[in-house]
Amino acid sequence: MKMALDIDRSFTAERVAAQHCEELTMRAASPEERAEQASYWCSAIAEYVAGETGQLIQAAPLRVTVEGPQTVSGARALEQIGLGGVNCLLRCGGEDRTAVFSVETGQAIALTDLSFGGIGTTPESLPERMPHSAMLLVEQIAGQFAQAAAHSSGDSDEQGGQVVLRSENAKRIAPFGKTDQVAVFILAISASQDRIWRATIAMPEALSDILIQAAMGSTASADKQKCDTSKSAFTAIPFSLTAALAEFELTVDRLKQLAPGDEIPLAIGRNVPLFVNDLPFANGTIGSSGDRFALQLKSIKGIGGDHERP
Repeated sequence: MKMALDIDRSFTAERVAAQHCEELTMRAASPEERAEQASYWCSAIAEYVAGETGQLIQAAPLRVTVEGPQTVSGARALEQIGLGGVNCLLRCGGEDRTAVFSVETGQAIALTDLSFGGIGTTPESLPERMPHSAMLLVEQIAGQFAQAAAHSSGDSDEQGGQVVLRSENAKRIAPFGKTDQVAVFILAISASQDRIWRATIAMPEALSDILIQAAMGSTASADKQKCDTSKSAFTAIPFSLTAALAEFELTVDRLKQLAPGDEIPLAIGRNVPLFVNDLPFANGTIGSSGDRFALQLKSIKGIGGDHERP
């Protein structure tokens, strides 16, 4: 059973209230403060993508990190992306807020292998054409990044973050010129220290500043963010909740024998765990509310700490 968690918080409306220190509001952020803001933004983006990617690639626990930004020229950014691979043009909020999300061919195929139950090995020889399954997987991960980036700027529109175009040539879709200043981020998905798959995200430096500063709540220093991190735009990102009503085991032979019409008995316990993106979040008991099934929460472990109800 899945339910959508819509955190009812309008970050835009609270942004003014968060600007409680006039001195910090009036001055520009220092390089150290900008680095701290970027680190917070990268961590929040990585956390969101990790939860969503875990549903696409149900292998061993995956760790997602985002590092950056590194400021380079547009020409240098395209060199880092390289030729071929899967390149997606992302919309990260407004129509003019676009970025390139790129995964090279071997990495895309390895990630696809992992998603199908393999170990994520890069093939020794690359195919002439990118497998369609690899293109779709990269596009889904790119879309997750775009959605998180759009939400970070306060854009609550479901279509605010999405993949708008895909190409084998990053130069054709790059939203920047060779001499422009470009912010480059590296998104890494890892299953262990020696099993890491990477994607490169490149966007105009001005867009990087907009997204990061909007996520902080203003263009002032990161010191304000330390005062109340709950006023981040990331609190408006919706997450999927799953209530695990029952778990059971079947042998491979029994699975092969299953046919439409077969009945599988379920024993539903009083204590039902609730998961947020496959991570334990709360426990409750099954009941009803009107003519619908409902879950009454008894304890919450996760966002906001531990809370018990009698």
